[in-house]
Amino acid sequence: MSSQLTIDAFGRVVIPKRFRDRLRLEAGDRLEIGAEGDQILLKPVRPKASLGKEHGIWVYHQGSGKPIDTDSLLEKLRQERIGDLIR
Repeated sequence: MSSQLTIDAFGRVVIPKRFRDRLRLEAGDRLEIGAEGDQILLKPVRPKASLGKEHGIWVYHQGSGKPIDTDSLLEKLRQERIGDLIR
């Protein structure tokens, strides 16, 4: 997958939506930039996830440190699957 971009007067580029979706990038996400030869490399900066016990139960925390609401997440995924089956 490739695409051509244009640098604006302030040195900015817009990452096309299909790339943002594929890499799960959202507004405010941080990217690491590097160069190899004549190539520019962008890499998402992903915070480390953690696993810890809370009240005797193992709890997974996203990089932000906030617990994931697994019930809501599972329900959302179920609804998406049901929607896909209906279509």
